[in-house]
Amino acid sequence: EGPLDMDHYAGKWYEIIRDKWYTFEFLQMCGNYEYSKKDDGKYQVVYNRWTPLSDWKDTPGCVMPAEGRTDAAISVDFDKAPDDAQIPVYTVMDTDYDSYSVIYQCEEHWWGSYDGVWILSRERTLDDATMGQLVNKITKELPEYGFFENHMMTPQGESCVRDEEPEKFMDVDQNN
Repeated sequence: EGPLDMDHYAGKWYEIIRDKWYTFEFLQMCGNYEYSKKDDGKYQVVYNRWTPLSDWKDTPGCVMPAEGRTDAAISVDFDKAPDDAQIPVYTVMDTDYDSYSVIYQCEEHWWGSYDGVWILSRERTLDDATMGQLVNKITKELPEYGFFENHMMTPQGESCVRDEEPEKFMDVDQNN
C-alpha cells in the first residue's frame, strides 16, 4: 500500500479500541492523538489522555518514516530514545485518512515479543458497519493476535471534553 501520506494523515485521531495489555496506557481514558507538521517540515504527535491519577496528560513525540520500510510504517519517539533501535515502529495497516485508521505494533524484547492493535477515528465514535469491517480485517490479517481476547474500548464521550486545550508542543525536535 506504500508509505503513509503524513500531510493527509495529520490532524486529530480519537482512540476507539486499544490493546488492553499495553502498559503505557494503563488506567487511561479519552485518548487522542494530534499529528501536525512543524515549521521545519518534520512531523510531531501529541498524545492526550485523561487518567484518574493525574487528570489530563499530554505527551509530545517526533514522527518519522520507519527506517528501511516501504509500507505505511512510522517511528514515534515519545521518550527521546538514545538510538533508533529503541524507537517503537507503528504500522498503519489501513486508513481512509478521513474517518478511520488501524495501527499495529510489534516489538521484540529480551523477554519475548509484544504486539498491539489500535483503531482510531476522526470522531469520538465509529459507526458499527465500519467497526465490523475493521475487526474482520484485523482478525483475518493478524489471526495470531487474538483480537477478541486482547482489545478494550477506550472511553470517549461527553466526559472527555477538556475545559482547555493542551499547550502546543511546537519544539519536540530530537535531532531527527
